[in-house]
Amino acid sequence: MDPRMILRRQRGLTLIELMIALMLSLMIMGLVFTSVLADGATYEASRSSNQLIHKSRMSLHSMRLYLQQAGYREFDQIVTDQQVPNHQNNSVAGINFDWDDGQIIQAIDNTAAAGILAGSDVIAIRFFGSDPANGEVYRCDGSTLAAGVIDTMVFYLSAAEELFCEDGTGAHRFEQGIEQMQLDFAPNRDGIYRYQTANDVADWSQIGHLRLALLVSREMSRAPIAANQTYDVLGTAVTKDSDGEGKVRQVVRDNINLLNNRGV
Repeated sequence: MDPRMILRRQRGLTLIELMIALMLSLMIMGLVFTSVLADGATYEASRSSNQLIHKSRMSLHSMRLYLQQAGYREFDQIVTDQQVPNHQNNSVAGINFDWDDGQIIQAIDNTAAAGILAGSDVIAIRFFGSDPANGEVYRCDGSTLAAGVIDTMVFYLSAAEELFCEDGTGAHRFEQGIEQMQLDFAPNRDGIYRYQTANDVADWSQIGHLRLALLVSREMSRAPIAANQTYDVLGTAVTKDSDGEGKVRQVVRDNINLLNNRGV
């Protein structure tokens, strides 16, 4: 056999063919890598969104349970018309509250108190404890309040955007990443709720309903926000800058009836 034929049959790939094959391989690997990254970002976005929804529900549920304790009295206290007594200069969370006889709720609109998130609202309630046989009334730390004992409970946001519950047991952090809290109040007259801010409430004894709104956030580092976004929190505009922080946010709301202060 001609040696030249043997050499021609054993010839490998040329340099150009190798370069083309390498480029095609790199393109395929790039497409696969991009797809994997996109799937990872989509998964994290979905996971963060689900966790944000769970976090929002827990925050609202906890506040609802506590706020509906406002004005609680035992049956014998109702029969004898025993009211929560007045209390002047009742200091909780660094704020002095003045309470009239029978007053069970008050709030501060867009507070500027030290240590509290500027522009957020603060709400305070008062209530009696309960005999365990009649059900349980809870304090901020989860302990029960004994019958005949009065507690003043305050909800506020710290400057670090944390939701706090504070009462006689101290200050207890309920949740992080709560970037705004706003409240509106309404008396119950003819079934028509005319909501107003705390500054516009003339008589707290008439308030039977409140609206609560929270701006809740959660970290999502792989998918940073692309532009500034403005959120409507019960009429208060909150703008968050696009600084690569990578957070998902949503505004959650709840309407709460104050069962022991019907606002008639």
